[in-house]
Amino acid sequence: LVPNQTFSVSSSSSTMIPSPISITTNASGVTDVYVQDGLPETATLTFTDATGTLSFGVPVQFVASTADSIALTATPTSVAPDGVSTATVNALVRDVNGVAVSNAVVDFYTLSSGTTTALLSGSRVLTDASGVASVTVKDTYAEIVNVYASLTLNSKPSTSTAITFEQSVASLALSSDITNLSANGSSKARLTATVLDVNGSPLTSRTVTFTTTGSALLTAITGTTNASGIVSVDLYSNTAETVSVVAKINALTKSQAITFTPVVNRLNVSVQPTNGAVAADGVSTGTIIVNVKDVNNAPITGQLITFADGTTGGSSAQLSTASAITDASGTASITVKDPVAEAVSIIATADTYTATGTINFALTTLSLVASAQTPFLADGNQNPVRITVKNQTGILMSNQTFSVSSSSSTMIPSPISITTNASGVADVYVQDGLPETATLTFTDATGTLSFGVPVQFVASTADSIALTATPTSVAPDGVSFATVSALVRDANGVAVSNAVVDFYTLSAGTTTALLSGSRLLTDATGVATVTVKDTYAEIVDVYASLTLNGKPSTSTAITFEQSVGSLALSSDITNLSANG
Repeated sequence: LVPNQTFSVSSSSSTMIPSPISITTNASGVTDVYVQDGLPETATLTFTDATGTLSFGVPVQFVASTADSIALTATPTSVAPDGVSTATVNALVRDVNGVAVSNAVVDFYTLSSGTTTALLSGSRVLTDASGVASVTVKDTYAEIVNVYASLTLNSKPSTSTAITFEQSVASLALSSDITNLSANGSSKARLTATVLDVNGSPLTSRTVTFTTTGSALLTAITGTTNASGIVSVDLYSNTAETVSVVAKINALTKSQAITFTPVVNRLNVSVQPTNGAVAADGVSTGTIIVNVKDVNNAPITGQLITFADGTTGGSSAQLSTASAITDASGTASITVKDPVAEAVSIIATADTYTATGTINFALTTLSLVASAQTPFLADGNQNPVRITVKNQTGILMSNQTFSVSSSSSTMIPSPISITTNASGVADVYVQDGLPETATLTFTDATGTLSFGVPVQFVASTADSIALTATPTSVAPDGVSFATVSALVRDANGVAVSNAVVDFYTLSAGTTTALLSGSRLLTDATGVATVTVKDTYAEIVDVYASLTLNGKPSTSTAITFEQSVGSLALSSDITNLSANG
């Protein structure tokens, strides 16, 4: 420590004034000088020895004294806890007059409900020319972090903003337990939204909003996902209409069409064959035909009909389906077969109405097998159906005569009486101008035994396919999927229902992509839909073809790749010269 050393004191700034301008160290080698400034700046205080040959420079920073308040914002407020994704916290500092203050010192710090792992990019930051000081915050733990900003030097209270660190929503799915129901104000469809992260894991406590078109009502317009990532609401209506329910979370939306049908006032059931007698061979079928009408005696289209075995004590009967939707004539049907000789009662239910049809399955010494290249085009042309008749020991039976009838007025068989040849074979031809599935019934000469054969006719007017995929980029986790929709139109551009669309996939290598179906019928809007998922990162081309209509296929590409979980942007320099 050197006493009695004299220094002159000078400032690099005209506004930073030192006092005194000459100082001498005391016995402890120490001396003091005082500085003042009215301008926020960093200036240099220079100490020069008595000889004038040695100088010591000391930087001195002055910051704004007029800072009075902070307005704090964070963007975004929800961030993935991956240690990379960040939220930017901006502190806008103003004086008492509300004017932005530059060169004010803002102190940033964090708090959470536990021991936080959140990391700030800085702790003490100066406001820029617009009065804003900014920091970024990231985290490796799922938690809510409160970021505080304080004007500590100005003795002003702190303010805070909350940032939620949580896994990002990668996918949203929406489904309904029923898509056709009565507009009676009490029947409800249960809409279920499922929210998953990029790994296909469910996301809990996420808010999903629901909206609907038309007059239908939702039991709730928002809901929070449970531990399975699921939230559900109910939908009902007093108006016969088709509505679209939309689920939304963040930027993701999914929709589901729901059809409300007129309230059922009449339900009739009929059986084909009319005598109700069908061979109990486990192959031959009887048909249950249901027709529903409203209070004005008009047929109800799109009505859900459920079918159940109502036989006392149960039966061995096999139903082709447990439910069906009525067509434009208000009609829906199913087929029933049974390997056991018994009377089977089938209960059909529409809304609150029920009706029963009975089919008598009887033992036979004959078996009848039909073969046909179905489905057929509903173009009015004849299509062959061949039957082969055998006895119980498998011997082909010649000279067996059968009358031929149809369950549909538009499906016409020819001839209406056939006799098997020496090989036990006989041919009948059918034609139809209406896309439908009808039953061709062969009744033996005694009139006591019938064999039912379902025959499907599909739209013949299908001319083109417009193919779309949503989304076009999917995680290859074997769970996430894209939905591929094929809109089929005729030559006039009108959507075609009941057209057959064949789907298949191709990729550059051996694909692991899995389609939910391969041959589908278009719905009432002319659309056939499949889903596709994959466990391998690849580009998969999904093709759709109108094979039966002899039209070329079309395709759409789906990229299976890991989803983007976060995006970060940085620069090596944020201030530089505009020198070109």
